[in-house]
Amino acid sequence: MSSRRRRGPGLAAERTALSWVRTLTGLVGVCLLVSRGVLIHWPLRWAVVTVAVVGVHVVVACYFGERRWLALRGPKPGRPRPVLIVGVMTGSLITAALGGAILLR
Repeated sequence: MSSRRRRGPGLAAERTALSWVRTLTGLVGVCLLVSRGVLIHWPLRWAVVTVAVVGVHVVVACYFGERRWLALRGPKPGRPRPVLIVGVMTGSLITAALGGAILLR
C-alpha cells in the first residue's frame, strides 16, 4: 500500500472550476482593455461594432462558465461539451487579434 494520501474526488472538480473563474476574470480584463483601445484609436462605427462583439463574447463566455461551475459542483459533473470549448477559444482568439490590431496601430 502506498504511503501517499489520496485526494478526494471533489478536488479535481474544484480546481477546474477555479481555473474557469481565473480564465473568465482575465478575459473580462483583456476585453475591457481592448474596448478602451478601440474607442480611442478607431473610428466610432468600427469601435462600436468591435465593442459589441467583444461584449457578446464576454457575456456568452461568462454564461457558459457559470453553467460549467454549477455542473462541477454537482455529484457527477460529466465532460464539457466540445462546442463550448471551441466557442470560448474562438472568441478569445478574435479578442486577442483585435488587441494585436490595436497595438499595431
